[in-house]
Amino acid sequence: SLSISWFFEHYWPLVSLLLSIGFTIFFTDLSVLALQAYRLFLPRFARAHRVLGAIYLALLLFGFADLHSNILPRFIFDVLLGVTGIFLTLSAAWGFPVGAAVLAV
Repeated sequence: SLSISWFFEHYWPLVSLLLSIGFTIFFTDLSVLALQAYRLFLPRFARAHRVLGAIYLALLLFGFADLHSNILPRFIFDVLLGVTGIFLTLSAAWGFPVGAAVLAV
């Protein structure tokens, strides 16, 4: 019978390869778009959101690289990613003019 362990044993290398390719395409595309739209990073408003966004993306890249080296325990990485994501969302609400309406609700 088919089981989860059988699936991981036989198909995980293919799934891992496809995820790695997708992740590489995503970050390459994101980097190209960010370089083309560099003017979005210059205004003074919402600067904390841009800094936290960069930290969040760096944490994602670190987590991707850490899948193979296991420097940081997964639980700690998940907590860091979650807390950074919450602060990233709050910084968007505080930093952009529309955020005042969101916080008022």
